[in-house]
Parts: sequence; structure tokens; C-alpha cells
Amino acid sequence: MPTEKPVKKTKKVAAKAGDEKGDKVHKLTLKGSAKMVSEFFEYSIHSILFQRGVYPADDFSPVKKYGLNMLMNTDDQVQAYIKKIMSQLSKWMLHGKISKFILVISDKDTGNKLERWQFDVHILGKGKKKTAKGADVEMGDKENAAGASSEPAADKTDKEIQEEIQSIFRQITASVTFLPMLDGNYNCTFNVLVYADGDAEVPMEWGDGEDEGIQDAEQVQLRSWSSSSHRVETMRSFEYKISNLQKTQPRTEIRTIPKDCHADIITLAKTTLITVMPMAASFRASTAILPDFLLPRLVRAAGWCSPKTRPRIIPSLLSSQRWQRRYASNVRANPELEARVAAVPIERMRNFCVIAHIDHGKSTLSDRLLELTGTIKPGGSAQVLDKLDVERERGITVKAQTCTMLYNHKREDYLLHLVDTPGHVDFRAEVARSYASCNGALLVVDASQGVQAQTVANFYLAFAQGLSMIPVINKVDLQHAEPQRAVEQLKSTFELEDPVLVSAKTGLNVGGILPAVIERVPPPEGSVDKPLRMLLIDSWYSTYKGVVLLVRIFDGVVKQGDQIMSVSSKLKYFVGELGIQYPTEVATASLRAGQVGYMYFNPGMKNISDAKLGDTFCHVGKEVEPFRGFEEPQPMVFVGAFPTNQDEFQKLEDSINQLTLNDRSITIAKESSHALGLGWRLGFLGTLHCSVFEDRLRQEFGGSELLITAPTVPFKIVWRDIGKNKAGEDGPKETIITNPALYPEEDVVRTKVEEIQEPFVLATITVPAEPAEFLGHVIELCQENRGTQVELTWFSTQVILKYKLPLLQLVDNFFGKLKGITKGYATLDYEDAGYMKSDIVKLELLVNKEPVDAIAQLCHRSSAERLGRMWVQRFKSFVDRQLFEIVVQAAIGKRVLARETVQAFRKDVTAKLYGGDHTRRKKLLEKQKAGKKKLRAIGNVIIDQKAFQGFLSKDSGESKPKKK
Repeated sequence: MPTEKPVKKTKKVAAKAGDEKGDKVHKLTLKGSAKMVSEFFEYSIHSILFQRGVYPADDFSPVKKYGLNMLMNTDDQVQAYIKKIMSQLSKWMLHGKISKFILVISDKDTGNKLERWQFDVHILGKGKKKTAKGADVEMGDKENAAGASSEPAADKTDKEIQEEIQSIFRQITASVTFLPMLDGNYNCTFNVLVYADGDAEVPMEWGDGEDEGIQDAEQVQLRSWSSSSHRVETMRSFEYKISNLQKTQPRTEIRTIPKDCHADIITLAKTTLITVMPMAASFRASTAILPDFLLPRLVRAAGWCSPKTRPRIIPSLLSSQRWQRRYASNVRANPELEARVAAVPIERMRNFCVIAHIDHGKSTLSDRLLELTGTIKPGGSAQVLDKLDVERERGITVKAQTCTMLYNHKREDYLLHLVDTPGHVDFRAEVARSYASCNGALLVVDASQGVQAQTVANFYLAFAQGLSMIPVINKVDLQHAEPQRAVEQLKSTFELEDPVLVSAKTGLNVGGILPAVIERVPPPEGSVDKPLRMLLIDSWYSTYKGVVLLVRIFDGVVKQGDQIMSVSSKLKYFVGELGIQYPTEVATASLRAGQVGYMYFNPGMKNISDAKLGDTFCHVGKEVEPFRGFEEPQPMVFVGAFPTNQDEFQKLEDSINQLTLNDRSITIAKESSHALGLGWRLGFLGTLHCSVFEDRLRQEFGGSELLITAPTVPFKIVWRDIGKNKAGEDGPKETIITNPALYPEEDVVRTKVEEIQEPFVLATITVPAEPAEFLGHVIELCQENRGTQVELTWFSTQVILKYKLPLLQLVDNFFGKLKGITKGYATLDYEDAGYMKSDIVKLELLVNKEPVDAIAQLCHRSSAERLGRMWVQRFKSFVDRQLFEIVVQAAIGKRVLARETVQAFRKDVTAKLYGGDHTRRKKLLEKQKAGKKKLRAIGNVIIDQKAFQGFLSKDSGESKPKKK
């Protein structure tokens, strides 16, 4: 028979639970069956954690249960912990052996108890019932959950039981709802204490050995839970008294340690210190003090082997750091790698990038360098650093990707940081940001093609940043390769000598690149002794971590748990995890001057706009001089993005925000269309940039649910000097418009606009000298697109042309046409050449004399009629016939350029006639004609979204008309 717990002993134990000065105590009573008390207490924990601010509101979501909307914590580990508590105590609950629960909220840093919640427990039925023979048997869940009051469940209806359960839940909510938040900015942790009602048997799963017993009334403390680090500090613990050792041994706390850990054990007097180093990131390192008499049983049960010699004490990982709540990872994935990285001084660090014209082999060369240094295994997937799906589909590099390598040169480890950059001109902003983290560059040239247009552009961009250049001639193994010609071009064009001749595909002579990098690229400047000075280079979004930052450390050291601040926004953050890209994320204890690595905060950075590329970070209280930052790229191509279903607008917004996080060159603005509804106006650096983003957006959002309008470019409107406005201020002199809807009306253009200017670019086109007809075709194409020749230079095997072209013509598939007429051999590079006066008009599509704003476009007057005729023919093929005639027109202002008619459905009203007077037939036809006219005047044209989707598709050819 269990004995009742003495009152004196109960008070003594309760006092040890935390009756300290300033400790706030809140008391509640939980009464009902074992199952209902468990649910009451589980909900109480969630409610307290929410209302007391231990966890933010974002971590909770409403759950419909018992006819109530109850807030529950959505964190998987918190839910698992609470369910584990209740499952461990289910047997005690069923037999009514629990007298009360205590929930203690403490300050993790100081250990001070902030407040205590006491739940007095009254289990009804004691979990057993008598059989016909008088034996005690355990009640099932269905029987045990019958009610929540002292009255028999049979005397109450289901509705009354439901209402009583709801009443108790509401009382719990009301008990914590109106209390103020905890004073101060605490780093909270909470523990659950359980008081057993008399003798109780400790389940075997609580310890590593056999079942233990708790004599008399003892406080049972389940595993501590830290809400700041989301790690289990101790697996489970309980107090265990041995009467004959009470005078000589302290109270004992047994901490069960996971079996997939290894431990270093060292004897200290009568106690033993066990420091546990977790093998997996799901556990936190912890230290337990155990009496010597318990050590053999605990070590044997856990399957450990005591070391023969006394090893050093390994300190508990990050135990001294101030941790915030969510994503802290305190386990190193590769201790050996981290030790090697930490041993490399800044003098043996090299940061370099790979630049080249598109398709000259940058990504393949990067793969060979990663294999050479042992960073990846040979024979794996190609283009390891091309991580986006669109990069693998198109075979191009879109995002600059980074990787850290360890390379042993002359018996010394060197830390090399590699950046693989895009080659296309549209992604020049990515290349420019990459230069900020580098001190040198590999300039790769294809031995079969030689120096190309973007080779020149990328060289001068790197040269302006002061990077040390190492020329590399790739693809020397090709049969038609001319490496000597490439050597001469590098010398004559860039004055670069001593190139490294390699074949990235076969690995030929790739081993000669890294020694050249070590010898010819200077180490990064900086000092670990100076205050932290960190530059934000790039960022991307992780579903579980929030915003992840790519940073370059110029001075100082940053560690996990450090509090850092943005110099521009003054926002403060705690470092949750940091490390290097190897090539995936590998956590390290710190990053120091000269290194490039990733970092995310704890709690995570939720606002995408806070991660401003080019921003400077420093330690709080140690402000430093900020970096100049990056030049904001100006978008030159604009499109509209609309969901086919307006209910999906928020989903589209979320998809765009996530994709623009790591591509800040894209500008976004909301816009509205009468035909398509709400959408977004997106700005890009070029047509390929736009096309790649569209592919990524369709993958993220859903291709069939997205409408993308035709690309357009910005135009400048120069206003006439019309004096001051009513407020006495000068009106605007110039206006940049990126949307055709913002174009002024025709009468405003005639009276108030001085001129309209469109952007021009200076295009550099490289064409093979043979066959000769290529050059003629290219010149003809440029002239057709209103180009003006600036320069023409002949080389032995190629011709370089420079043309000043309107950007509007360039976005109209100019590059595709150029590739077509030269069979893919021509290359194109361009740079901004400013705005020039042009004859620009607004071409509109009218349906029954009503404009369709989604299809309006600004174009040059010379191409308006051709474009208008193509529009009406194409749009007609996608419009369904209706009961009245539909007129489709293309117009500039009031002038109609082209027209097509969609015939109406026609009923044969003369079918019932059988001869007789022809005037009867004529009368019926006239009556039908009048009705059609009236219907056309008052009827609204219904155009399906599929018509817009078909018209705005990229198919340049005219679609076949539908069968009528």
C-alpha cells in the first residue's frame, strides 16, 4: 500500500523547487480523468508559453479541439517534448499517483526563477475498476476519459461533459491571458517538475539500468528544456534517495546520456565529471556530476568503456554563449576540417574568382579544382556549383556560387576561396559583387574561339577592381583548338603573359592553376585583432533558417552567439550559426579576417529587405567605418506578372519575394490591370535575366497559373517649360516611365511634351571572318533594327563590330536572330549608351472599341503598323465567338492601323419558311440584324484568360485560328 506523504516533507521538497524571493507563483487545479488531466496540462503548457512570451506568436497556430480554437506551439521539438512527458507519466496518471505538476520559468543566463505555475492534480477513478470477481484491472482510454468532474460520467450527457471540458479549458486560458509579459528581455528556459503521491516505481525507460523506486514523496524532475536553443540539456533526470548514504552522499541527479555519444571521464574526489560530446546535431552537449558509486552501473548500462588514462576535460560546447531561440547549431560536422581551417593564417589565404565569356568552361574548370583539392569526389555530378534547376536545364551559370578549398602546397595548408561567376552580360551585377570578396581572378579563354566580347567586358570590370589576373586557356584538347592564337590575343588585347594551358574536361594540366594562384594572387588584407568589419555579399532564403547571408570578414573575428549590428539600419542580431561552403554548408565555431562564409541569425532575419547587399556589420558597441557598398544596377527590361486566378495573388507575392532575395538587381512594384487584375511590374537587367527569372518563377509558383506580359523598356518623357504649378513649384522636367499605362494621352503629348527619348546601348558583336556572308547578314540585321555603326575592326579570324542600337529592338529577340543568321557563332555584349530622342507611340489593342490595357505597348512609329497587323490576327485566333460580332483593332490614339472581325453565332431564322412571299424572309433577316446590332451595343465582350495566355505566350509564330 502506498503511504501518504508527510506534510512536513512535502513542504521541504516544495521549497526546494524554487520558492525564492521574487519568484511569482500561480496556482491552478486540474480535475478529471487521467486522460483529460493530461490534455489540460498539455494545453496549459502551450498557453503559458504563448501568453508569457517565452515563444513568439509566430510559433503558434490555432487547433480545433473540443469545439474550441486552442493555440498550440507548432515547433516539432516542443511538441515531441511535451508528448514525451505525458507518455512517460501515463502509468502514474492512470493510477492517480501524481499530486501536482510544477512549471518553472527561469532566466537561462542567471539561473534566477522568474515565476512558477503550480497545478494541483485530482485524478478521478484512480485508473482501475473492479471485475465481477473483485480483481483490479486498468481502465481503458475510452472509459478513463469519460468526464472531468467528481460526478459519475453516467449521470451526464455527452453535451454536458463537452461543456464542462470547454469550461476548464477556458479557465486555463483566462488564468494566463490577462497577465503582463515577463519584465525584462529574458533568455527563458522552462522545466517541468512532477510530485509523486507516495511510493512510486520509476519506469525503466527513464534510466539506463533496472527499475528504480522513489521512497516516500520525492520530486521528480523531467528533462530540462531550453526554449532559447531548442536542445535537450539533459535527457531525463530524477532525484533518488538512498537512506544509508544520506549523511555521506549529496542528493543525486542521474542524467541519462544518449548512446550515440562518446564521453571523457575524469575522477574528481568523490564525484565524477562526465562531459558528453554529441555525435549528432539533435543533442546538446551537457555535463553531469555523479557520485562514484553510481558510475560503474551508469557507464556499463550506457555501453561506454572507461579510458585507461586520464584524458583532458572537454568543456561543454558553447555553454557560455548567450543563445537566442531557434536555429542554433552547436555541433561541428567535421572537427578535423575545422581544425585545419583554424590553423591557416591569413598570409596563406587566397580569394579568387573565375571569369570568362559564356560557355568557355568556367563551371567545368571549377569542378576540376574542387576534385584536385579533395573537396568533392571525382566522377560525381557535373557543375557542382550550378545549384539552380534553371542553370542545369540551360547549361549556364546564373548565380555566382562560392566554395572554400584546402590545398596543401609545399607541405603547408592554404585556404582557397573560389567564386564561379556567370558569363552572360545580363548577370554582370552578380560578377561585380563577387569581385568584392576576391583579390584575384582566373581569366578563362576558349582555345577554339579566342577572346570574345564578354571576355573583354569581364576583364575590364575586374581590372577596375584591382584584381590580379591569371590567364587560363581552356579546351586545348579540341582538334580545332588554336592555343597559340589565344596566347597572342591575350597578349595584344590585355597585355597578359604566361597563361596556363589546360583542358577542364579531361583535367589536363589543371594542377598548374592553384600553384599559380598562390604565387600570383596576394593574400587578403586584414587583422583578427581589429574590431569586426564584415561585408554582406549575397543572401538567399531558407525555409527553416530564414535569410542566410554570405559575408566577407575584413577585420576581426565573429563567433556563434555574438551580437552584431548592421551599420546602415542599426538593427541588431545574434549569430545563430556560421561556417564555410565546402561546397555545402559546414558549420564552424568562428569566421575570421580574410575568410568568406555563410551566416544566419537567431532568431532568423525575417524581413527580406533587411538583408541589403553591400551592408557593413560590426559588433554591438564597436562601430566601424562602413564600406562603400555596391552600385545599384538599373533595370532595363520590364514585364508584368499576373496570376490567372486572383485568389493566388498572395502566393505569387511570396514566390517573387523569395526569388528576389538572392537577386537584388530585380525591381518589383505592384500594378493593376482591368483585364488581368492585380499583379507585379518586374524590372530586369536584360532579356536573358528576364527569361531565367520567369523560368524560376514558373517552377516556384506554377507555370500554368502565371501570365507574363511582353517585355518593354523604360522611356524618358521631357516636358515643356509650362511655368509653375498652383503651389508655386516648378513642374517635373523629366519623367521615366516603365509601364505603357503611364504614357500620357495623345492631346497631352502634343501640347505638353517636348520630346520622348528611348534608351540606347553600345553593342559589341563578334563575328567569324569566314564565311564572309556572316558579316553581311549581321550588318543587315543591325540596320533593320535602327542601328548606327560606330566601329568595325578586322582580325585574322574574326570581325568585331560596334553598333549603337535601341534597347527596345534588342529585347525583341535580337540575340536569337543574331545567333540564327550566324549559325550560333556570333557573340554579343553591350553597355548602356544613355537616352536619345525617338519617335515613340503607344500602340493599343481595342476589342469593340474598348482598349485592352494588358496588351498595350510603346514602340517606334516605323514598326507600329507591322506590329498592329500581327496583333489583331493573333488575338482573333484566341477569342471565342459570341452572340454578337466582335471587332478587334490596333490603334494609335484615334487612328486605326489594322482590324479583324470575329463573326457572331448565327441562327437560321428562315428555316421555318416554306415559300411564299419573299418579303417575309427579308423581314425576318432585318429583324435579326437589328437585334444583333442592339446586342453589340449593350453587350460586354467576355474574353477568357486562356486567350490572354495564348496571346502572351512566347510562340513567335501566328497560332492557327480555331475552328468556327
